[in-house]
Amino acid sequence: MKRRSFVFAAIAAPSLMAGCAAPIGYNPLPGGASSMLSGAQKYMGLNADQTAASLGSMFALAQNKLPAADWAKLGTTVPGIGDIVSKGAAAGGFSPTSITSLQSVVDAAGKMGVNSSQIKALAGYVTNSMSGAGGTSAANLLSGVWR
Repeated sequence: MKRRSFVFAAIAAPSLMAGCAAPIGYNPLPGGASSMLSGAQKYMGLNADQTAASLGSMFALAQNKLPAADWAKLGTTVPGIGDIVSKGAAAGGFSPTSITSLQSVVDAAGKMGVNSSQIKALAGYVTNSMSGAGGTSAANLLSGVWR
């Protein structure tokens, strides 16, 4: 009986520990930030700078509105999320700290020719991508910020 318990523990432990890498609901999105940018660009039909500025401003808003612990959880779901903010600021010519409302997101993206309905569609793409990758909690955090 002891031997069976040991064998089960040896087989089950790695599987159980694999789930400890990220908090529940904050699973990494395959490909992280680069995957998010390229997927959004294809989905929306925007150019690279429009996509970066739009996503960058949206994530800058999340960074400015969420508690630090929640922002860190988003970084678990989208590894490199801070890079999206930086690329977006460079492409769109905005300061991440200036993005404090949905209107400031629309204004920043609008300078790149992206309108508010496209921002709304992009928000849906991001939250659906996260939910589809098992990051439902992260998607819910963003949905709360982007209302």
